[in-house]
Amino acid sequence: KGFYPSLDETWGSGQGEKLLQAVVRALAWFRQLSAGSFASVEDLAKAADYHPKVVRQNLRLAFLPPEVTGRIVAGEPLPFTLATIPKHLPLDWAGQRRALGLS
Repeated sequence: KGFYPSLDETWGSGQGEKLLQAVVRALAWFRQLSAGSFASVEDLAKAADYHPKVVRQNLRLAFLPPEVTGRIVAGEPLPFTLATIPKHLPLDWAGQRRALGLS
C-alpha cells in the first residue's frame, strides 16, 4: 500500500518483517515531513493511501531508542511485535524501553 514495497512480499510473512517495514516507513515519512515534501500528515496520508490516524500512529516508530531500532533492523528477537506496541508510547527513551518490556 502506498509508496513502499511490502517487505512481507519480499521476505515472507512474519512479525519481525512487519515491524521492520513499519519502522522503515515511519522513518521515511518523518524525513519527508521534515523536508517539507508534504505540508501536513493529512497530505502525506492521502499520497500514501493511508488514513491520517494510521500515519500518526506509525510515525511514533521513527522515535524509538536507537538500540531498539538497531535490534529491529538486525532481526534480533524482541519481546514485542508491531501489534503489541502500545498506542501511546512515552516520549522519553527510558519510558519507551519500560513500555516495550526492554528494561
